[in-house]
Amino acid sequence: MKSRQGKEVNTKQDRVSESRETGRRLDSGLERRQELPGKRQAISERDRVETALARRQTGQSEKQATRAAKADITEKIVSKSFSLNEAKQGDNSRDFHFQDKDDFDKEVHQWAPDIDLEGKKVVGYHDPRDNQAFIRDQGNTLETAVHEKLHQKSGSKMPTRLNEGVTEYFTRQGAGEIGRLKNIDNRGREIPHPVSDYEHDREIVGKLSATVGDAPLHAAYFDGKTDELQQHVDSALGPGAFEEVNDALKSRDYERADAVLKRGGDRG
Repeated sequence: MKSRQGKEVNTKQDRVSESRETGRRLDSGLERRQELPGKRQAISERDRVETALARRQTGQSEKQATRAAKADITEKIVSKSFSLNEAKQGDNSRDFHFQDKDDFDKEVHQWAPDIDLEGKKVVGYHDPRDNQAFIRDQGNTLETAVHEKLHQKSGSKMPTRLNEGVTEYFTRQGAGEIGRLKNIDNRGREIPHPVSDYEHDREIVGKLSATVGDAPLHAAYFDGKTDELQQHVDSALGPGAFEEVNDALKSRDYERADAVLKRGGDRG
């Protein structure tokens, strides 16, 4: 597989900040909790030593080693938090790339030449043709990384909008031990979630989960069992409801999708 590494321009402060954050997550069993100052220092020292060893063994720059460590941690987060299809249990961290803005933009334009990167605020994407994932490295982008890693691990055959909604739902609501994930910029500020199609898709999937539960969503997303999800939805909301929700999502008619899902209460 062709290597797609970016140029090296981040600051030392950025790397230390990211290393502390990802180290805390891994050391605490991926649970978000308060750390004592002494514990933070110990983790930071551990990360510094591991990064130095990785650089010595592979000849990587410090920034490349940090990015490789983040890819490895993202792999562990998803593998520990979800029951993955056996075919998806392999380590994909080498196919998971954190890149500077210019290199990321070039990759996305190869995939979608006409996309408005700034208007769409694209910060990550997964290329299903070769199962490569790319992240625009702009601080601590753990939430975006988990979203794209889920795409890598997915066996989904669901329609695009439903698939994106389930991906975002599992990233933010079904992550189990991880807790609430955040994207943090280079100044330590939380990057808010824009009001976007992804947000609307996730909200619809949340209501879908309230109707049929997470298990059918999990089976459809990771194991490709879309037919079983359709059966659960149609059984709960009436024949044809699954297709109606998907048609509404495809046309971004979220009010219509919501109206279909409200049938569950009406039928009860």
